[in-house]
Amino acid sequence: MAKQRDGEGRPPGMTDVARIAGVSAQTVSRVLSGHPNVQEKTRAKVLAAVEQLGYRRNNAARMLSSGRSRAIGVVTLQTNFYSRAAVTSGIEHAAQAAGYTVSTATTTSLDTSAIEAALSRLADQGVEGVVLSVPLAHSSERIEQFTRAVPTITIDGSRTDATEVVAVDQALAARLATR
Repeated sequence: MAKQRDGEGRPPGMTDVARIAGVSAQTVSRVLSGHPNVQEKTRAKVLAAVEQLGYRRNNAARMLSSGRSRAIGVVTLQTNFYSRAAVTSGIEHAAQAAGYTVSTATTTSLDTSAIEAALSRLADQGVEGVVLSVPLAHSSERIEQFTRAVPTITIDGSRTDATEVVAVDQALAARLATR
């Protein structure tokens, strides 16, 4: 649990970590970003200060300073099917390995307006890319505009003018399964 700043009632910030570690805020940023040009002794002091204070990175502040959210959005259909959970789990695993978070927008309908609403929720979160994991029977101008503005891939064979498709080679899968 994060400790509170003395008398200010808010969680510790990067400057607090820097003060405790006896380094600059830039050095704290480098340590937390995994920058290689930090001496191990300095890295250890910063990490000890992070632990002591219970410091947690503020992703909103990081997004404001870098202009990047490091987030990928996934639009999925609400279902209890295992395959959907497996797809989302795979996306989350790959995103985490690449230093991204995943934000999921679930829709209960394949209606174009429901998919537009899900994409709008992800756009409001500033995602840098989207995986459209719903069968897209029909596109709309709003969906087309979104996929032109935000890098988007689709699965399930759906596509828009601006998306790339990720698909399973069903013929190969059938051959391998029958061997």
